[in-house]
Amino acid sequence: MMMTEKKQYNETLTRELGNVIEELTEKIPSDDIFQLKKRLNYSFNSLAECIEKTYVNADERRIDKIRRKIRAHAYLEECKDYIQLVDKMRYADVTIGISLIESIEDTLNGNSRTHSDLDPYKNKFIN
Repeated sequence: MMMTEKKQYNETLTRELGNVIEELTEKIPSDDIFQLKKRLNYSFNSLAECIEKTYVNADERRIDKIRRKIRAHAYLEECKDYIQLVDKMRYADVTIGISLIESIEDTLNGNSRTHSDLDPYKNKFIN
């Protein structure tokens, strides 16, 4: 997958994850003592910013790119933890959100699955 394709694919996945997170946060009660809405939105916004900046500067030092990917992975894990907490508290079904996070992790790790590999009805990759 070329760099522009990977960038577009990650942006698409990130946008879809944002839509899923928005739907999830609507189902979380406003009196939630864990502040899941706030925490989930913060970690997602930080993730989106990291992914966007990953592909911006081609002249950037290699170490900075590596650091940015590490931060993106950390925010992905944070999002995943909060989404799993939403699932444990039975606020919403989170399977689509988890599969999107795994897809973003795959592309950040250099795996070249394309968006057409994702079966939208089963939320799993077709092999």
